[in-house]
Amino acid sequence: MMPGALELELRGQRVVLLAERAAYWRDQEMLWIADMHCGKAATFRSRHVPIPDGSMEADLARLTGVLERTQARRLAILGDWIHAARGCTDEVIETVQAWRESHRHVEMDWIRGNHDRLSESVRSRFGFADSLFLDHAPFRLQHEPGENADRFTIAGHVHPTMMLGGRGFPRVQLPCFHVREQVMVLPAFTSFAGGYPLPPGSGGRVFLIASEEVVEWKAGRG
Repeated sequence: MMPGALELELRGQRVVLLAERAAYWRDQEMLWIADMHCGKAATFRSRHVPIPDGSMEADLARLTGVLERTQARRLAILGDWIHAARGCTDEVIETVQAWRESHRHVEMDWIRGNHDRLSESVRSRFGFADSLFLDHAPFRLQHEPGENADRFTIAGHVHPTMMLGGRGFPRVQLPCFHVREQVMVLPAFTSFAGGYPLPPGSGGRVFLIASEEVVEWKAGRG
């Protein structure tokens, strides 16, 4: 077990939730991430919003670290690898291409998210094979959460978080994994993304990422 990680059994498979905002399917040596949003900072700057550079490079370095620690043979990107076509500058694409070349031993699958579909004109320049979903029994990997009758869904898209604190204590918003009966939703991998607090009554199990550790949240704690 990696430091700060938490292992679950999903449909008889061992899945490790990682504090780096990723999940590792131990039985298949496959890493899952969602919502990288490459070029997001460049997109903001193209609209004259003064966003500092370097967030994408930091996210790619974190992804490299996770791949090295898990020794994953395969990476599944569960949508929104790209933020917007206008943010996919030559510099952004060259950075990602160089990163991909440094991990050419890792098989990579890219599931198209809603941002990716809007960026069709530049998608091919990243050099990844892409698809709408992937089936790896007992899981279906897709971007948007949704139940599948015969498979357990692994998805992203909604950037789940949990809001804690209040009543005299500072409020903090933490990224989380949300596991329901037929679906697990991953947090956004990028650190440069907003999050959407789970509404009351969401049900299921919630696993918070706090202080570089994954912990299960129990009702009444926050």
